[in-house]
Amino acid sequence: MKKRTILIVDNDQSFVEAARNVLEVEGFQVLTAASSQQGLEHLQENSPDLIIMDLGTDDGDDGLQFYWALRGEKPSDFSHIPLIVVTLAYSTTLHNFAQYGYGEFLSIDDLLSKPIDGKALTAKVKEHLPTAS
Repeated sequence: MKKRTILIVDNDQSFVEAARNVLEVEGFQVLTAASSQQGLEHLQENSPDLIIMDLGTDDGDDGLQFYWALRGEKPSDFSHIPLIVVTLAYSTTLHNFAQYGYGEFLSIDDLLSKPIDGKALTAKVKEHLPTAS
């Protein structure tokens, strides 16, 4: 049986390594990208089963370049891939997604606030993975 592949797009290396370790123990293959551009390159080379990303990257685009490539106005080849956003912005910015409901603003499958418990992350990944193998 083929391992399910998770792509993590986040420049927070401590989060990326912790998430990678947790997910690999659960049997997932994990690809990582430290910027939106690297994430887009991974998408061209691989077809992940699920994407975890942070909207608040430090590479100048706040992660939105990657988000819009996935879920922008024109359909992409990747719009079917489940997308979990992880961010500190969940509770610390004017865009308090918890208050307004993230679905009103972003087309994502789930939203988790950092720091994230490994069990919670694993549960969300398993919840949103496509059921077909």
